Amino acid sequence: MLDYRKLSATVLFIFVGGGDLNYRKLNPALFNLFLDNAMPDNLSIVGIDRIEYSETAYKKHLKEGIDNFSRTKDSDEKWKKFSAKISYLKMDVTDAKAYKKIAQIAKEKEIQAGVRPAIIFYMAVASQLVPKIIKHIGKMEVCRD
Repeated sequence: MLDYRKLSATVLFIFVGGGDLNYRKLNPALFNLFLDNAMPDNLSIVGIDRIEYSETAYKKHLKEGIDNFSRTKDSDEKWKKFSAKISYLKMDVTDAKAYKKIAQIAKEKEIQAGVRPAIIFYMAVASQLVPKIIKHIGKMEVCRD
């Protein structure tokens, strides 16, 4: 059986991380995978949005989604462990210069893990934003070998 906890270091960037899709679907599903030990130990989740959130407010928002939409209830202790893997980045996804922040986070995670992490970009955005985001991601040094 595959031990998911031994998978490579992974950074998951969620574009429009403050939005309804993450709140109602993605974050509860990720939390359930965490509870099932089906996530790497060295996982970082970075929500990206233009909404003004403090780290605490963002996690509180996501916890409300867990409480309302996760198959698992009464999860405060496990939520603490999972939420330690979550951070928030306020960013305008149309600003090309702002992608330096993503590259910087990826580099910091690489230093922490001691290995180049797998990087996943999840786009819970309006379809017209996808080409712009992909263009900006493609120009990031961290995404090129």
